[in-house]
Amino acid sequence: MRLPNLAAIVLPLSATCALAVDARSQTILVLNGTGVSAIEPDLTAAGFTVISGTLDPGQIAGHLAAAPEIEQIWIWSDYTYGNGGIPADPTRDFDLNDLTALNSFSAARPHWICDGLAWRMHGTPDEISLTLNEALALSAAGGGIVLGADDASGDSVVQHPNQVCAYFNFQPFEGVFSTHSSTHEMVPGPFSGPFLVDPTQIFSTSTYTQVPYGLQPNGLNLSTAIFAAPSYENPGYPNPPLATEVFNGVLRTDVNILITTTLPGGSLGDFAPVCSGDGTGSACPCGNNGLPGYGCDNSLGTGGGLLSAIGTPNVTLDDFTLQGSNMPPTATTLYFQGTVAVNTQAGVPFGDGLRCVGGSVIRLGSRTNSGGASGYGAQLGDTPISLYGAIPAAGGTWYYQAWYRNAASFCTDSTFNLTNALAVTWRP
Repeated sequence: MRLPNLAAIVLPLSATCALAVDARSQTILVLNGTGVSAIEPDLTAAGFTVISGTLDPGQIAGHLAAAPEIEQIWIWSDYTYGNGGIPADPTRDFDLNDLTALNSFSAARPHWICDGLAWRMHGTPDEISLTLNEALALSAAGGGIVLGADDASGDSVVQHPNQVCAYFNFQPFEGVFSTHSSTHEMVPGPFSGPFLVDPTQIFSTSTYTQVPYGLQPNGLNLSTAIFAAPSYENPGYPNPPLATEVFNGVLRTDVNILITTTLPGGSLGDFAPVCSGDGTGSACPCGNNGLPGYGCDNSLGTGGGLLSAIGTPNVTLDDFTLQGSNMPPTATTLYFQGTVAVNTQAGVPFGDGLRCVGGSVIRLGSRTNSGGASGYGAQLGDTPISLYGAIPAAGGTWYYQAWYRNAASFCTDSTFNLTNALAVTWRP
């Protein structure tokens, strides 16, 4: 395969009711332990219609059949259900009809939020703001599913989120870590606006399970919105190792990932998405705009390819790994690095997408997608990007993008498209 030439307005909480139009009058199904949720009043005030239910068999299928207008489903294992070592109760599992209905729902509303702070009492302005931001961001993206839990010390708490994770081939909510709210940090992204959120004022239990994050077995990427560092293992539980990450140029150790999402814009490390094919930069070649933060749309209508990343862009501690997703299932994908962002990060038309990366270009590696996803970097066993890309010891900013084959008759006569790009600041 040969690559062609590569030469927020902050609103006060009092403005909640004014956001009713932004909520698009969407209907949210909130399922929790008792069927009475603390989040319902504020979601209603923001213009959403809220239907409440419990975490029992038949709830998803029954409510979707009765109210097909539902656009968001919150499986919300909050303080009303379980904890303190309470075991899972298989008789309360969602049944096959629920999971089948959830699968059909997700096909039309593909975004996900994994909330590891769902045990919050929703009593502080920041807790309310975070919930509203999540609902509004999901509304703007067309709807989706929220999985909420925060304490795996009682298997009943993660029973329903992990049943859904297993069904959709996500990694599970896992481990039990002691994490103080003062160590919570928010990555600028879809949940940091329109309302201000101080993550240190999100009060939950003292122990949190780590939510799934990064590139998932199903090919979706879950980027980080809120994390905590340091966190400490609670002995006696099967705990995954906690990662080391770079955020705002500072190396964090023992990082517990608390909230993740498929919505673009959040991540850990010194990197940020640029040059999206969503209409915010240069126009896509055929008006084929992608989803917010993604590349231009492709012949499969996935909403465009998405380039994200995990790990540490640190020249001396490099586990930085590029992750491509939302592309054709088995397409050939080439990951490449450049020294400049084309057209002041707006890109120029190229094939069915936008070429965003230029200057001195290095082709890092070609991969074959599986389920529309692939990647390149140290965490996948590749030569570290800092070495292959010849990043100097002093570091600096480089740009990354993925080119992928899209041979179907679509848009231009070209047979390829591109993801968004990433601007990555390498540290010494």
